[in-house]
Amino acid sequence: MAAASTAAAAARTAVMHLRKLTLVFCEHSGSSVAARSFAANALPKIAATNSAIEFTAAVKAGRHPQLIGEYSNGARHSIGIKNLSEKAIAERLELLRNRAGYKVRTRDAINRVVRAAGGVSVQGVWGGVGPARDVYDPEAPRLRKMRT
Repeated sequence: MAAASTAAAAARTAVMHLRKLTLVFCEHSGSSVAARSFAANALPKIAATNSAIEFTAAVKAGRHPQLIGEYSNGARHSIGIKNLSEKAIAERLELLRNRAGYKVRTRDAINRVVRAAGGVSVQGVWGGVGPARDVYDPEAPRLRKMRT
């Protein structure tokens, strides 16, 4: 019983980052068949259960369907839902709803920042072939004798 009450309390105090969700689809396109039925059947039910989020459906001719989420930090994320079923569209909508709105940094992006900082490590700087450089002492000459 305590676990259910703490989950309910967390749900009441949680901040919803998603502010607006737009379902864009075409009236005539075959790739928008499930998106049209989702907008007519499932979207009003989801909008009723998620009152903190503004739901809109936009018809744009000749466009593949997509979900566009706008977040409280000003970020926008979109997911294409071309030729997906209603269940898959609901899963993509939930993915946008549960997202925090910031860009996810991959390990490669983090390493890029380290390399841009000069690649300084505890073991020194890797300079490839050539004399070693001393990065920690700005007064030291740039070239020094190699150890023999």
